[in-house]
Amino acid sequence: GGLKNITPDFSDFQISLKESPYSWNLLPREKTYFVPSSPLQGQSQILNELFTTDETLSVRVQLNFNFLFGDLKLWITDEENHQIVVAEGKKLNNQILLTAVLDPGSYRIRLTTGVIGNTNINSQSFSRCTEFTMKFDVYGPHSTYNCLNYRSLPKTLNSPGYLKETGRVHIMDSFLIPYSDMFKTQVENTYFSVREKSVLRMFGTYKDVVIPIMFNIYEEETLKYTGTIDMEFIVRLEPYTNYRLEVTYTFVTPPQTSCLTWALELSIEPLPPTLDKCKDEDDLPQEDLIPRKNDDFVSNGTYHFSKGSEKKKIKLSFTISEPTAFR
Repeated sequence: GGLKNITPDFSDFQISLKESPYSWNLLPREKTYFVPSSPLQGQSQILNELFTTDETLSVRVQLNFNFLFGDLKLWITDEENHQIVVAEGKKLNNQILLTAVLDPGSYRIRLTTGVIGNTNINSQSFSRCTEFTMKFDVYGPHSTYNCLNYRSLPKTLNSPGYLKETGRVHIMDSFLIPYSDMFKTQVENTYFSVREKSVLRMFGTYKDVVIPIMFNIYEEETLKYTGTIDMEFIVRLEPYTNYRLEVTYTFVTPPQTSCLTWALELSIEPLPPTLDKCKDEDDLPQEDLIPRKNDDFVSNGTYHFSKGSEKKKIKLSFTISEPTAFR
């Protein structure tokens, strides 16, 4: 038989909203598929769920998907006011984040595929399904949580928006630092594995607050690498091995606000076959690359240097006699 649509189950959502106090979470499945009936034409509906609330709600929905293999659009409409859009998901790095504060009333959460403009595509060259995960958080009127617009560190990189489809990922984003009045130390874990020999490079830095942040990388259950924020990691990864990035935050004093972030850049790529075949000699721009005259000058070059313990410094000298644009 053909593939079957699998979408998040909202059957107990309305019942949960009647409970007080309440906090409802729709945890993502390991595999959640949607198969459009006509993947290369028009726009297909995935979810169109009606819900009603008697109290003010804070809503946070996060989707994780791969834009290359299938675009998604998410929004909430006001059922009682001509179905106007009250919140629309914002896209960033194969994710959609929707946040909204909803007054009492009736609403619909809508999830669709994108609209593809060209129809002269060989459908056999594309996947028949779009895979995504979805996390839906609802907070009642007495909740003190106020960090709806901040992203959390992903629990796994083996998901549709990260490593799962391509074995490659490049993250450059800010993430929420978890905080609790009861505990001075908070720990987050991100799990991942690769299908071929790969390399990981990551670097974290402060944004809103300076607190001790520690990184540990485990291979299976063995601690392999450890360091602190503002240190760079370069790690070779073995295929079909379980890795865990552990991030520990330590608060010396309570922060002034609960919505604190730190910045992370993390990249994982399969090892290129030429990685260990670089020339020993450096090939760098010469000091006289820029001519000592005021004529227009453009240079496009490809260079390389051997990475060792010595620092590399390149000095390009030039002189100008009038205001000049430099890029």
